[in-house]
Amino acid sequence: MASGKLDAIFPATTREYAPLIEEMWSSAAIKATYKRRREIEMLPSVASYFLERVVEILRADYEPSDLDTLYAEGVTSSNGLACVEFSFPTSTPEETVDTIGLHDSFARYQLITAHARGIGENCKWLEMLEDVGMVVFSVALSDYDQFSAEGNGCITNKMLSSRKLFETIVTHPTFEKMDFLLILNKLDQFEEKIKQVPPTRCKWFADFHPVISRQCSGNNKNSINNNSSLAQLASHHIAVKLMQHLNMLEIVKWNQERLNFSLSDNSIVLASAISLALCIFFTTHHHHHHNTIGSDGVSHGFESVRRSILALKTDPLKPRLDHIKKQAEDHRMLALMYASYARKLKLESSKVVRVFAELSRDFSDLVNKPQYTALFSSDGAIDESVLRQLENEVKERIKTARQVIGEAKESFDNQLKIQKLKDTIFSVNEQLTKAKKQGAFSSLIAAKSIPKSLHCISMRLMEERIAHPEKYSDEGKPTAPELEDPKLYHYAIFSDNVVAASVVVNSATKNAKEPWKHVFHVMTDKMNLGAMQVMFKLKNYNGAHIEVKAVEDYKFLNSSYVPVLRQLESANLQKFYFENKLENATKDTTNMKFRNPKYLSILNHLRFYLPEMYSKLHRILFLDDDIVVQKDLTGLWKIDMDGKVNGAVETCFGSFYRYAQYMNFSHPLIKAKFNPKACAWAYGMNFFDLDAWRREKCTEEYHYWQNLNENRTLWKLGTLPLGLITFYSTTKPLEKSWHVLGLGYNPSISMEEIKNAAVVHFNGNMKPWLDIAMNQFKPLWSKFVDYELEFVQACNFGL
Repeated sequence: MASGKLDAIFPATTREYAPLIEEMWSSAAIKATYKRRREIEMLPSVASYFLERVVEILRADYEPSDLDTLYAEGVTSSNGLACVEFSFPTSTPEETVDTIGLHDSFARYQLITAHARGIGENCKWLEMLEDVGMVVFSVALSDYDQFSAEGNGCITNKMLSSRKLFETIVTHPTFEKMDFLLILNKLDQFEEKIKQVPPTRCKWFADFHPVISRQCSGNNKNSINNNSSLAQLASHHIAVKLMQHLNMLEIVKWNQERLNFSLSDNSIVLASAISLALCIFFTTHHHHHHNTIGSDGVSHGFESVRRSILALKTDPLKPRLDHIKKQAEDHRMLALMYASYARKLKLESSKVVRVFAELSRDFSDLVNKPQYTALFSSDGAIDESVLRQLENEVKERIKTARQVIGEAKESFDNQLKIQKLKDTIFSVNEQLTKAKKQGAFSSLIAAKSIPKSLHCISMRLMEERIAHPEKYSDEGKPTAPELEDPKLYHYAIFSDNVVAASVVVNSATKNAKEPWKHVFHVMTDKMNLGAMQVMFKLKNYNGAHIEVKAVEDYKFLNSSYVPVLRQLESANLQKFYFENKLENATKDTTNMKFRNPKYLSILNHLRFYLPEMYSKLHRILFLDDDIVVQKDLTGLWKIDMDGKVNGAVETCFGSFYRYAQYMNFSHPLIKAKFNPKACAWAYGMNFFDLDAWRREKCTEEYHYWQNLNENRTLWKLGTLPLGLITFYSTTKPLEKSWHVLGLGYNPSISMEEIKNAAVVHFNGNMKPWLDIAMNQFKPLWSKFVDYELEFVQACNFGL
């Protein structure tokens, strides 16, 4: 309530009950019951204050007043520590103020409030308050008939709880030499309450039996005023009880000199604060004298509660001299701190450091002047004229110091803000870099993980293959002549994704003018061979010829011939690819995708062995498994290749996608062989002239460079840089409409460009079979999925 955040205390749903509460409170029976509230131990004494204003308090636009805040005892966001800093206002130079009691306006004070609930027997943080200047302990007089629940659930009188807490604080080793100021407050409530509830309600005050005489003894100043009210007598009794209790602890020594006063002089220290709190005041304390009433009716003078006897018989000018010396020392230290801070802010080039150093020396030289040393070294009487002269000189130097500090403070504040801004920018950049690495790694995981439904389809197809081997196996059957007929249109598809491969074949045959003249060579690994065989025998694909084989069927593809297979046996390479640690995976976000083991998969490198795998063919069209065919592709076989090996669409524009981006041109072999500005091209749809390939010996060129790059110093990993090297100067550029790329990462590709393309390529992380695919492009792929197949339906693919 004190913070104004009423939604945390009174939810909006409870506000509708405000009129009902108001009506209930106006009931005579409830009022009569409330008058007997002292019979209910836990009912707060301020309940009537809030109940009378319930409608106003429960309004949505309610803002608590200062009095509301004071009465809202115990409503706080924390039962621990609260802190506020402040300083005293600066006096104008024209003001002539005595230095005694003058506060330094440049000094910062800190008031720390600790709620009683946060201080228990095992409280550890009190040990951190050993440097405080004074402890102010406030006890509410009106708590004598109030009760509260302890941590163990027991109901205890609040006055006894305050006594126990005060004893805990006073006896704590941290405050062994500390000044204490005890304040008895809530006198107004105490005066009102004591008329109805006697102090004997608290068992500690069972011995309170005041005798009030109507005769006035005004000639006796040392006696208690007989006109004193019952509340004054009771408050005096409580103060005496507290003093007696502290004396019993044998750790407090009171000053023995007695001062005379009467109770009506308001000599008991009282305050109007509402809450019970322990306040610790960080500043150098001064010794102020407070008075209270002794148990024998005679006045006793005492300083703040201390653990040593404090002398009072001193020179009256001594406190004034001590204060002047302290002010000089404080401003000397302040000048030194500003000089040190100026060095920290790298302001040595300015005169600021020198000025503050000189100010500090001025204060030291002043105190050490011969005419003033006698003031500090002698125990005799202090010469007031010398003291006044010292005071004037200190004031002049303080005035100069404050003027210099005021001028320098703005510059210091600006420098501090600049430094904080730099630190913040550095911290944000570090967090951004970390977030980018984590995001890139998460994106890579999402892109390379196999969806459950896709894995399900492969498993169900394999189950069908095992159950009916005779229906799907080609083992022992002669090779169909169409598979080696160079007059037909041949395609090579290398994939371990059964659905993706079927989409490529589906889209190509549905858009072909004469699909029975098209031959598809689908190559996979041994693990996915059975699933692929079932998938491509479930339908006839418009009469197209489909061959499904495993890479293991080609015996020449072994580690003695294929560099990639040989390199896979290297321990260092295996560690680079297969060490499954997050910190290793995210060390280099730029090259993270190249750590994917697929780049060393033999399926990914089969494209470099096409002439040997299909020795009777002259031309073949290589297709990736993440493409969709939208038009008849037979026009590619009519292109004059001009003796080139590879027909591909170039991807360079401006300075982008040039050879320099794929290879390490700081290496002498790369620098000597290739042009860094040469235009790169794309894999995905490549038309190869196998006769020219054999003539140019491209496979041997591939082996040469792959062996050189075993330590990964020539280019980033992947097959594209290797293809750029292998087919350097032997690539024929094709029209861009043959092959449109980027549907797996670039959402800005125009639909017009996609519509005119013969082949669209979902290169990138957002593959169309993943949940992270771009919705605007996914239908281009999904319309060629055979959703009518029972295996696809059973696995809920695409849902």
